[in-house]
Amino acid sequence: MRSGAHHRAACGGSEMCSCTITHLPWDRVHQSGPEPDARGSVAAEILGRSPATLKRWRYEGIGPDYVAMEGRVSYDVAVLLEYIRQNTRVPSVRAAMEEAREAL
Repeated sequence: MRSGAHHRAACGGSEMCSCTITHLPWDRVHQSGPEPDARGSVAAEILGRSPATLKRWRYEGIGPDYVAMEGRVSYDVAVLLEYIRQNTRVPSVRAAMEEAREAL
């Protein structure tokens, strides 16, 4: 998955562009209900973290919302994408200025 300014430059600045969605490991995302869900290792791949990090985040009460049923944990893909969007930061003041100029 692309990150930060590189992603915005490649995708025209859209916050939730189709590029993000098309780069998901769809072959390993489950479609068991109305919304696709990702199990631990796939969710970790989407977020660019290890499954152990996601487990620690759940223990600490941080990170994206998840569903736990009968000992199995899964994440709604839309929730993961929103978590990424909310935590995307502009790396510097210069990059923010460049983006503002491009928007004009």
